[in-house]
Amino acid sequence: MTNQISRDELRGAIADKLSAHFGVTAENATDEQVFQAAAIVIREILSRLHTFDSRTAPEREVHYLSMDPDLVRRMIDEGHVLGNHSVTHPSAGMPSLSLDKQENEVTENHAYIKENFGYDMYLFRYPTGRFSEQSLALLNNCNYKSIFWSFAYLDYDVNNQPDHASSLQKMKDKLHPGAIYLLHAESETNAAVLGDFIDAVRAAGYGFKNF
Repeated sequence: MTNQISRDELRGAIADKLSAHFGVTAENATDEQVFQAAAIVIREILSRLHTFDSRTAPEREVHYLSMDPDLVRRMIDEGHVLGNHSVTHPSAGMPSLSLDKQENEVTENHAYIKENFGYDMYLFRYPTGRFSEQSLALLNNCNYKSIFWSFAYLDYDVNNQPDHASSLQKMKDKLHPGAIYLLHAESETNAAVLGDFIDAVRAAGYGFKNF
């Protein structure tokens, strides 16, 4: 099992990473610098998944995908299912947009991945989890499956990461047949406990399966 680590230690680790790569503090980092730090974490996650021969369904917006095409290519080449999560991640959710704009959020992201990586996405996770009957129908008409999660927690604030032990226990407590976990890639905690979580899933008699 992973030893518990304090929030101060996590903040220090994040600050060290931002300082080493960008010469900035966590408080002064730009969105792009935070993304690049998250990309480092994603690589760690992918390495752990490769070690345990597990596959995930990562999704991301066009802006971030275009910043690290090598990372996207690695995801595809290693057999992960790349999911669509919109172009701009509308903060009020897909239903806040007109149907035309909702369609653009889906199709523009799809077109970018298809053009640059020759990959056809078919899973969509709604930004903020908000959806409507219209958005469900639109995704169906775009030949997408709508994906929802059964587990999520406050893991996305890089300056206020939850401790390892309690986070791992939360993940284990919510195991059930067909579970879908929403784990943000910028989380140092998620990267640290992923191996132990995969072990726990398999020890409980479960496995991992793509859609």
